[in-house]
Amino acid sequence: MTDTAPETVDSLPSWAQKVIGDLRSEAATNRKAATDAQTERDTYRDELAGIATKTALDGLTGILADPEDLARYVDTTDLLGDDGKPDPGKYEQAARDLATERPHLGIPPKPAGRSGGEVSGGRTELARPTDTATQIASGTADFVSLVQGTN
Repeated sequence: MTDTAPETVDSLPSWAQKVIGDLRSEAATNRKAATDAQTERDTYRDELAGIATKTALDGLTGILADPEDLARYVDTTDLLGDDGKPDPGKYEQAARDLATERPHLGIPPKPAGRSGGEVSGGRTELARPTDTATQIASGTADFVSLVQGTN
């Protein structure tokens, strides 16, 4: 066996050095493009996850006063489906469970008033029509009371 020194790029002919230099440059460009593509993919993945989460949270408006409370009290990674996306059914069940455990986070039930009345501040008021013409005709508009001097 003969001991020979390993070849280096510098010991190769100039045409081989040029080919190796070009290949290294191309590889560096491809690595940069791959890194950029991965960064872009991750950005889109995060945006899509945010949209899916927002959609799932929007479905909770009838359960929680502030749907964002779910993420404050529950580990939302447990609410993902098999596809890794937020599962609206799991979100809804978790919100119902949270509202049961912490009733102050849920939407308060509407108090039952007498025959269409609304309870406010411990007293019952009759529901007022919201249409201005109807209010004027029935005399319940606040400005009618002001004009008449009864308020």
